[in-house]
Amino acid sequence: MASKSKIGTTWWSRRWLEAFEAIDYYKRLARGKTYFNQNRIVEMNFHDGMVEAMVDGSAYFPYVGKIRFRPFPKKKVQALVEAISAEPRLLSALLQGELPPEVCDIAERAGLELFPKDWSELRMECSCPDMAVPCKHLAAVFFKTVEAIDTDPFWIFKFRGVDLVEELKAYGVNLDLAEDKSYWTLEEIASRPVLEGVEPFKEPITSLPLYLLYSLEETVPTLFDAKYEEAPFTMDALKALYRQSAKQAAVWSFGLDDFGKEGEEEADASSVYVEGGSWSQFLQESAHLKAGLPYAEIDGEGVQLGIFSRTGTQYPVEFTGDIVRGLAALTKEELKNESAVLTTWAQMAQIALYLVERGAYVPMVYRNSKRSENHGILWLPAIMSDVVARIVASVQQHLVETVPEWEKAYAKRKPEHVFLNAAQHPSMALMILSGMITGLLQLMTLVGTKSLTALTPLTLTGKTPFVASGLFNKLCNFVAPLSLQNYAGREQAVLMVRSGKEQSVSLNLGVRTRGEEEAKPTPYKTILSDARYEAQRYQVISLMERLTRAYPDLEPIIESGGKATTLLKEHLTGFLFEAVPALSFLGVQVMLPKRLANLLKPTLNADVKSSTGQVSLLDKDAVFSFDWKIAIGDKTLTEEEFRALEAHAGEVIPWTADEFVYLDPEMMAKIRARLEEPQEVGRIEVLGAVQTGMADGVKFSVTEELSRAVEELQRVKEVPLPKGLQATLRPYQERGYAWLYKNEQLGVGSLIADDMGLGKTLQVITLLLKLKEEGKARLLHLVVVPTSLLSNWCREIEKFAPSLTVNLYHGGNRMLDREADIVLTTYGTARVDIGVLSSHQWHLLIIDEAQAAKASSSLIARALRRVKAQGTIAMTGTPVENRLSEMWSIFELVEPGLLGHWDAFSENYAQPIAREHNPQVADRLKQLISPFMLRRLKTDKSIISDLPDKMMIDHFVSLGKHQAALYQHTLDEMMKVMMKAREAGDQGRARMLVLALMTKLKQICNSPAQFTGQTSGVLSPDSGKGQALLEILDAARANGQKVLIFTQYVTMGELLQKWIEVHTGRTPDFLQGKIPVKKRMEMVDRFQNDPEVESMIISLKAGGTGLNLVAATVVVHYDLWWNPAVENQATDRAYRIGQKNKVQVYRLITSGTFEESINEVMTKKRELAELTVTTGEQWLGDLPSDELEALLKLH
Repeated sequence: MASKSKIGTTWWSRRWLEAFEAIDYYKRLARGKTYFNQNRIVEMNFHDGMVEAMVDGSAYFPYVGKIRFRPFPKKKVQALVEAISAEPRLLSALLQGELPPEVCDIAERAGLELFPKDWSELRMECSCPDMAVPCKHLAAVFFKTVEAIDTDPFWIFKFRGVDLVEELKAYGVNLDLAEDKSYWTLEEIASRPVLEGVEPFKEPITSLPLYLLYSLEETVPTLFDAKYEEAPFTMDALKALYRQSAKQAAVWSFGLDDFGKEGEEEADASSVYVEGGSWSQFLQESAHLKAGLPYAEIDGEGVQLGIFSRTGTQYPVEFTGDIVRGLAALTKEELKNESAVLTTWAQMAQIALYLVERGAYVPMVYRNSKRSENHGILWLPAIMSDVVARIVASVQQHLVETVPEWEKAYAKRKPEHVFLNAAQHPSMALMILSGMITGLLQLMTLVGTKSLTALTPLTLTGKTPFVASGLFNKLCNFVAPLSLQNYAGREQAVLMVRSGKEQSVSLNLGVRTRGEEEAKPTPYKTILSDARYEAQRYQVISLMERLTRAYPDLEPIIESGGKATTLLKEHLTGFLFEAVPALSFLGVQVMLPKRLANLLKPTLNADVKSSTGQVSLLDKDAVFSFDWKIAIGDKTLTEEEFRALEAHAGEVIPWTADEFVYLDPEMMAKIRARLEEPQEVGRIEVLGAVQTGMADGVKFSVTEELSRAVEELQRVKEVPLPKGLQATLRPYQERGYAWLYKNEQLGVGSLIADDMGLGKTLQVITLLLKLKEEGKARLLHLVVVPTSLLSNWCREIEKFAPSLTVNLYHGGNRMLDREADIVLTTYGTARVDIGVLSSHQWHLLIIDEAQAAKASSSLIARALRRVKAQGTIAMTGTPVENRLSEMWSIFELVEPGLLGHWDAFSENYAQPIAREHNPQVADRLKQLISPFMLRRLKTDKSIISDLPDKMMIDHFVSLGKHQAALYQHTLDEMMKVMMKAREAGDQGRARMLVLALMTKLKQICNSPAQFTGQTSGVLSPDSGKGQALLEILDAARANGQKVLIFTQYVTMGELLQKWIEVHTGRTPDFLQGKIPVKKRMEMVDRFQNDPEVESMIISLKAGGTGLNLVAATVVVHYDLWWNPAVENQATDRAYRIGQKNKVQVYRLITSGTFEESINEVMTKKRELAELTVTTGEQWLGDLPSDELEALLKLH
């Protein structure tokens, strides 16, 4: 069966074929085409002006066919060369390895016939017995010459004995095609300082300003050279590649930043990897990312990314798109527990995903260093864009700073390979990002992006296959405009744009030395005519030719030898919004006049009308409407003027003598919608619009009256403290209380997000007491807290506001008490009893540790949204732990609708802030939420001045059911034995029994597993203390604080080690008595100096004194010694000379037990506290039996 090959696909090859068909009087070429299609030509060579081929025929050995074309006369060739050298337009094409058809006309004028007109112009012979000339074997060779010209049109001249390129060089035209068109090897790409002079961003790679990168998805495809009719890629395919890749990357990015189960399912729907388990587990199981240092190994044919262990073992990483997606999906919280290597690679994966989403990647042809005749395609970040170049330079700098140099032993293991070293190979980051981009594109073909599938075999596999020789030149020319080689020169093109009379616009080209942006550009006309620029002339001509491909309207400048061309008015919009970005992307400096650089746009001014007749946001029942007015610059438009402009939507038109206006069609449509669909809005919508300067996506200016109304709403006046308050508030707490009071009076929600330990609970209790004393709270308040905080709330209300009555709605016998001021319940109870709780009307819904409802789709978040309350107060020290979706979810409880629908919030805020690090959008969000959120940090100097150096916090927790039963049983049994000892007069034994009882009850409060000794398999807290400790650790981690944990018991310390390891993924050191001195010092050094070490457990006796651990700013006394001196000594491991930060000290106390009773006694009776300084707990053994039982019993 014949294997047909399509030939005659270019202008030159078609003319060549047509010439032979015209002289084929006896129709012999047809039989030769059959032989050609059957691949009968075994070999073909050209030497000494002759084509010689071996063609399979009927004989055992191939026949040898020879064709010699009549050579061109030297004088006529000289005339051709002279004519071409005088045509800059043709020279620029020749510099690109192309042969324009215009050369044919010049050749004819020089007396050269490029295409045969008679068989006599050829000398032919074949070893076959066929007497016909040409025989079918020679005819097959003719078709092979057509195929050769398809690949390289210069064969037209080579067949006639002329190497046109060499002839031009001999004439003095320094084309240097071989050097200019020599493609770099992978080793050369890695070693070349392609980013030399590029300034990295100052921000770390976790916070790069990605928002500066405008989408290139529509720009890049237009820059490929698609002039070949049979290009390996069609322009439609390229546009589809970039468009669909960007869309898929955006879907994945959205999925990675989504907030609920639905979002996770959507994100994974198109993933090849569908097995269970988290991304981090998958990565750990499939790649040794924690083993050592990342490497990029080049063996000439491809790039292999992987990990080198510290011992030199290689772990290659097959960078499928799934793994890149998995790396990009790791959150900051997950990465806190991972190695620096995994963190770096995750950050690079996130950048690679963003580059694909923005279309900021380009193909580059590279040469195989082992087989120089072979080439491949590499997909690279589009570093011709200044922003992309700075991003890659930032990653490179990060690699140099964070990844140590390779050991020499690594290279010795495989000396024939090249292991990239960030310090020695300035393009290592470029290579790694390239591998990641390739993996993502490959994955997109596997999940059904159909337009990419046809391109996959050629471009997108892990080790790119080499290009078939027949396609090589076409492919090279196709991608040439985007190749790095074209941007390695010193010359930078400058497009000079001038606006003249009657707002006419003219264009001209010039050149300046790259990096000298302030220097005056040299006009292209001068480059062509002035002998001073002869050395760089042809490089500049080549540069200008590339620009005409990107923007054909520049061709008149090239053809005229550098004369300015006038831009047609109807082309102005396309020039500014399509050509300028494309040319800038290609490294051209576009010099726009101010009137074109600063285009005016239609905007809206808004007056606000109120249903009450007065614009005041203090009236929560008022209804508002916007009275829109359209403006361009300082001019307010009438409805008729705006309607006339709508006919020019999408255009750039002259506005005044010195100004142009761009009539953005999307903005025009939004303005029209606002004018035709006026709608009534509430004050929250008005406030949000004023704070952000946006209403339904339309920018508008704010009137002075409206600005005053907003200021009035936000003004916080001093509010007298309630008379029954049994506490002294610090100044910042008084301000917080006044802010809460103001919001409650206005009927808006509040998110109080003060740092851990600043007294959020006290501020809220003060507000509740104030409302009671003023008689304004006619309904109950519902307070929802974690179970571990129930006791804390009860105690603080009793301590600071004893006149407030509390209904503890928790436990099996819970009942609502409508006579109480506050109903206090837990998240678990609220979720179960939401039917009961949502059937009542509440005054305030107060949610403590509101991050528990950070997932909008969670059961507790959905349940709390059903609660009917006049206002909501949310309390959290970490409003955003991982993603902005958490803040959105909390605000849906605090002030529903303020942040809009999740999709709009994600597009307008979450994505630009979290992924692109856009400070303008972040500021706009801060403005929007500022009236409803109050956050003070301990690092704020105005807050620090209010705080003591050391904050002592008694943190109360509750007993679980099992704990309570075990506590009561142990107490009852031990009291019986102790009473018998006292009745028998054995006071010594009775005292010992009391102390033993104290120890047992302490252990039960700590952990039932500690008391029973059955600790194996207990991997999570079995007590309120354990749960509270993990919550403190989470908060400290969110604030970047280190924590010391003190316990009296080795068994308890070992339990804490296990719990913390399971919870955080890291095992803290446990410093206790059996640890040798040297190892203790190693533990201390790790805690002090390693930023990844977050906590340390210390036995009170082993580490209570003598250690300097000032890296800690949080101290937790898990179990209490009841000796202030001992506790202070332990605390002073962190709070001592050298400590530059405030220290928070948590004393975990189990409420309703002897721990709470003893703490009260010690607090109330100063003399007893003094006694314990010297006697410790010995005094307990001397208490009368009835007092002892009262002290120890559950209450």
